[in-house]
Amino acid sequence: MIKLLVLLACFGAEKYITSLDHLRQSEWFISWTRYLSRYTANLPAWSGYLINGLPILFGVWFLLMLFGPWLFGGVGLVMQAVLLFICLGPVNFFQADTTGKLTTEDYLSMVNRQWFAVMFWYATFGILAALLYRLTDWMTQDNRTHAWANEIQGYLDWIPVRLLGVCYLLVGNFDQAFSFLSSHLFSGPEKNQFLLIESGLRAIRLDASGKVTLAQAQQLVLHAFSLFLIVIAVLVLAVWL
Repeated sequence: MIKLLVLLACFGAEKYITSLDHLRQSEWFISWTRYLSRYTANLPAWSGYLINGLPILFGVWFLLMLFGPWLFGGVGLVMQAVLLFICLGPVNFFQADTTGKLTTEDYLSMVNRQWFAVMFWYATFGILAALLYRLTDWMTQDNRTHAWANEIQGYLDWIPVRLLGVCYLLVGNFDQAFSFLSSHLFSGPEKNQFLLIESGLRAIRLDASGKVTLAQAQQLVLHAFSLFLIVIAVLVLAVWL
């Protein structure tokens, strides 16, 4: 139940409190990795990945254990909501095209890493899993940890990408999306972006040659995310009953 409330709270904040979007920028983490690089420059890249991320994960875990139970768990609920909001984006879900230059393919490509994968890992393993995903994504921007973090993120994306593809076909053109998804379902992580974009396009098109607009893609993604939240709500109710 807590996870569902946190997800709904973050979606509401995404829609109505856009003034907080600046909190999701990665500058503070980049400064952190640069500071640590003074002492880890001669270590292997994989150790840089661990040294950059583990202290933050441990610190968050410690604070949640220390303050989370306060006010009958209310403090923990608020802490999780704030952390998940920071992990989403940084592009606002409802204002993705701020320049008017965003293409449909670029939008479908960024949907998973900006929002869906974070929500999936939070719903599956909790806030630390969502934070691990976002820290890994930020470490792909660092020259030293880029290769290692990019490979790990590929594996972290594998399940969410395919689940999002299933959501697309359930809310869109089932026949076209299903034929494509079924033939690429067990492809490797290197196919993640291709699968993500193509399954979205096929779920929107009425025929193979149909043109897809950004507005149609945004509508498809909104419906897919809504389906994901409905499934979580049903599972929560099933557990309660």
